[in-house]
Amino acid sequence: MKKLFTLLLLTLLPHSYVAAQVTLSYGDASDGDCSFAGGNTTTTLFNCNNVTVTGANTFTGAASYIVIRAQGDVTINAGANLDVSATGSGNNAGPGGGAGGLCSGGPPCIGQAGSNTGGGAGAVAETGTGSAGGGGGAVFSPVAVLGDSNGLVGSAGSFGAEGSAYNPQTSWETTFTGGSGGGAGGGADDLTFGALAGGAGGAGGGAIVIIAKGLITINGNIIANGTNGDPGASQAGGELYGGGGGGGGSGGAIWLITNTSVNMLVNALSVSNGTGGSGGVGSSNNGGAGGPGTLGRIRIDSPTATANAPAGSTGYTFPTVSDPLAPSPTPSTTNPELSSDIEYACSYRLGGRLSDAAGNDFGFIYYFLMGALLVILGLQIPKVLRRHQSY
Repeated sequence: MKKLFTLLLLTLLPHSYVAAQVTLSYGDASDGDCSFAGGNTTTTLFNCNNVTVTGANTFTGAASYIVIRAQGDVTINAGANLDVSATGSGNNAGPGGGAGGLCSGGPPCIGQAGSNTGGGAGAVAETGTGSAGGGGGAVFSPVAVLGDSNGLVGSAGSFGAEGSAYNPQTSWETTFTGGSGGGAGGGADDLTFGALAGGAGGAGGGAIVIIAKGLITINGNIIANGTNGDPGASQAGGELYGGGGGGGGSGGAIWLITNTSVNMLVNALSVSNGTGGSGGVGSSNNGGAGGPGTLGRIRIDSPTATANAPAGSTGYTFPTVSDPLAPSPTPSTTNPELSSDIEYACSYRLGGRLSDAAGNDFGFIYYFLMGALLVILGLQIPKVLRRHQSY
């Protein structure tokens, strides 16, 4: 039953939103030298030697945030980019980003909140009495803007609340995710001419982390933008009240980690937010506009200062990064050196002969002295014996 509940929960989550812990590693270079020459890929993990980006690259449809590991350098050439942006409103979030809310059900439809702790949904107008409220803007970094009620006083649909800030850069080692989706605008219905739908919320930008043992050079761009909310539906047959506009999606997340340094141009990194959709036009009153999303977040970890780094992107504690290709320490196979405070002038036995520390042989002196001693003893012993006998 527990597994069934987990599967059901995962099924209900927007497909691109995956908040999880990143395995920080320089990788094993199993993909060799990686070349991003342009086009779209749904691959989410790259283990490279060196990385070269020469074209415009997207990751539409990728199931989670993008991880690029490099044992060597990462170079993004001028005019080239890595783009994990959202591609539209609603369910078109970037990899790792949250979907925008949809206006569903009804008529009139009810605006839904965005995901990834996204913007609040614009509330549906009170039936028959006013235009719908706009969707709330999505939040990643504070602070988004409320949707606009913009209805008749006392009868308009209420606006959507903005989302709350979440997942600051200091928590990325344990939880890494992209931007959040804006809330949908509310639907409107005048009970006479019919209902008008609210606009979908903008989707959140995706997330990308680059972990390089070598230099990161960005002469092009890395992009993780959110998208705009859709406008509310407008009258086409005399409908009195317009639908609410969707809230904008927030920008995504860009994380650069290098063991060397980052060299990049001004504005090389983009985590722009989406704007709110306009309220739909009614013959009596327009719907409320959606609130804009917020900018995304950027973090740069480098042992050296990074020129042109965006405000707030540096100054974090350098994370622990594993290196599968780092050489293992080898045990010593030689005998340890021994030291002594014995002076070199002292003599010692070497190879059965008397020698000094320099290897000079003093054996002849030894044997000469020993022979002289024996001669002296030989001459003295008889004298001692005669004296003994005389007693």
